[in-house]
Amino acid sequence: MYERKTALYDKIIYIPCDCDCSVLQISRYRDEPELYISLYVSGYSAYQNAFLNNLIENVKLILKIVIGKRYNLYEVIVGQSKVKELTDYLVSLEKDLGQPPSR
Repeated sequence: MYERKTALYDKIIYIPCDCDCSVLQISRYRDEPELYISLYVSGYSAYQNAFLNNLIENVKLILKIVIGKRYNLYEVIVGQSKVKELTDYLVSLEKDLGQPPSR
């Protein structure tokens, strides 16, 4: 897990999956108090199944979307040590929300 700041974001944290197939990004824009949570999937890891298996899974996903069922694209596996870091980070963000965003 690592954290950084940019001109656009007040804080960004990246939490890689334990198997390195995806990364969870939690960010906060400088001018907004809301958090944005994104999931990035490694193209290499996501497509290690056979072509036919990927095709079948994609068709199932499309059908769920079309008929309005709930669906899960990917999940992030976070180990115990990363959970502690994530908790500490979220607590620090909660404290920061009480202050005006930095400019």
